[in-house]
Amino acid sequence: MSLTKVSYSMIKGAVYNVLDYGADPTGTNNSTAAIQAAIDAAAATVGTPLPSASGGGVVYFPTGVYLSGALNITSPFISLQGDGPTASQIQSSGIVNPLLKVSSGNPSSPATFNMFIRDLKFIGGGAANNILMIENIAWFHVQNCWFEGDNSTVTTVALPECLVGTFENCIIRQATGYAVHIYENVGYGSQPNMLTFNTCNIYRGETFGLFAENVNQLALNNCGFEVSGNVADTNHGGIHIKNASPDGLAPGVVLHGCWFESNIGVNIRVSERSYTSGATFIHECNGIGGNVVYGVYVATPSPGNRSTAHIYDSSFQNATSRDIFFDTGTSGSIYNSIYATILLSSTSVNAFPYFSGYSLSSAELQSFGSNILTDNSTTPSVPRAGIYLASNTSATSITNFADGVEGQVLMINATNGNTTLVNSASLRLASATNKTMATRDVIQLVKQSGVWYQMSYSTN
Repeated sequence: MSLTKVSYSMIKGAVYNVLDYGADPTGTNNSTAAIQAAIDAAAATVGTPLPSASGGGVVYFPTGVYLSGALNITSPFISLQGDGPTASQIQSSGIVNPLLKVSSGNPSSPATFNMFIRDLKFIGGGAANNILMIENIAWFHVQNCWFEGDNSTVTTVALPECLVGTFENCIIRQATGYAVHIYENVGYGSQPNMLTFNTCNIYRGETFGLFAENVNQLALNNCGFEVSGNVADTNHGGIHIKNASPDGLAPGVVLHGCWFESNIGVNIRVSERSYTSGATFIHECNGIGGNVVYGVYVATPSPGNRSTAHIYDSSFQNATSRDIFFDTGTSGSIYNSIYATILLSSTSVNAFPYFSGYSLSSAELQSFGSNILTDNSTTPSVPRAGIYLASNTSATSITNFADGVEGQVLMINATNGNTTLVNSASLRLASATNKTMATRDVIQLVKQSGVWYQMSYSTN
């Protein structure tokens, strides 16, 4: 009777088990060569009928700690699989950059890799400049993983030139620069596009938790950005979105259901873009705590560029009296954002189509250099949407607002008690009675069928 030695790969099925190639799961011996041998064995089958129509396979890490140097995947259809991020861990053995690199090696065009990384933890150390770099590939999915840098890690996860990729249920943390950096390499064939982060926790990036530059489409859904930034200025904090790509593609960056906590600097910074369309959309996000200069900071663009953000149903509070700030030359809109102190520069306010649905609570609406209603006019001109200061020097009863257009939304902020709004056929107030505004009271109006109707009124 003959016996056949059963390998780990045979037990687990169609996988390339790193233990079969000599990897040490105790973390005692360096397993770089063994892990790379398993990856190369899977790569050698690409283009053959097995183990799948396109070859490749799954490199499996059973429960354990694997000490490793730099690992490289340069072939498509190869995936990495562990038993969970607390069970299967790959620990940097020293100076590596990066610990794991996935790259097509072709700068002219991103390659379709169709790869997965699941249920693993990657731990930096010993000057691991990057823990993970995914470069110039398309179609990848990273799920239920943990990427842990240290005080020598420059960027925990670097994503240059990636297309159609997803991070889901991941923890990415600890870097002297950025926990996540998405960027375009000069001379490569395309810019980052169609990237998604779902339910990820990204934190402890000393410059920013996430920095996305020259990205075309990026979605951040239900992610947490915490404890990032180490200087209380606009160049540090939770997220920096910078879309100044030279190729003219219209970007779209969407943050939905994200939270920001205990950051230093800004929770969200939106910088310039060279496009004629596209913007950053912030929807149902919440920011609290930390030494935050601005909750949302929309920065002044360089000449010829733009900075645009649209903020919906979001709350940013406990900043240093500056929850949302649109700087000079910026544009955007704000809907139903609560507990927000809104600041606008003199040249940004005219570019805004809408400011509506505020619930200001005890916060003060401030507008630096905003539109000012004509002093003591009973029918002041409001040729554009936006915020207007009512700073009448004597008692004034306003019966109508001139030069408005259908659908226009106004926000009137009283700087003293000299303004009375007169309920009339042209100006319909909710109480159907005249309203004398107190200092810092705010009323919102919309023009419909030639009549101004009150939308809301806040007493501060």
